[in-house]
Amino acid sequence: MKISKFLDGAIAADGGTVSCRVALEDGTILEIGLDARIPKTKSEREMFIGVGYPSMTGASSLPRDSLEEREVIDAIRDYLDRNCGFLRREALLETSTKLTSEKDQSDHMATVLLAAILDR
Repeated sequence: MKISKFLDGAIAADGGTVSCRVALEDGTILEIGLDARIPKTKSEREMFIGVGYPSMTGASSLPRDSLEEREVIDAIRDYLDRNCGFLRREALLETSTKLTSEKDQSDHMATVLLAAILDR
């Protein structure tokens, strides 16, 4: 799996579920997210793919530490390595102002999703 672009994303007010829609190199559009609904603890948070919210029909959970989960995390890291240096990632995570460019928004969602995944 190779991500070419983060198209959009959202953070839900349900405890912090993060969902992003990405374009893959082969042209496929895929939803990727982290289920952080209350009352889940950080250790119970799981990634999901397929739809924009973990309880929607079509959502597939990725078991923690599974090969499938690792593949998605590696794809997000690869996207960031190709598109966004370390200092820029840190700045995007800390920004509270409106991001004006499409690239800034795309990279911001990638950094937010990866940070949420790694923080569990």
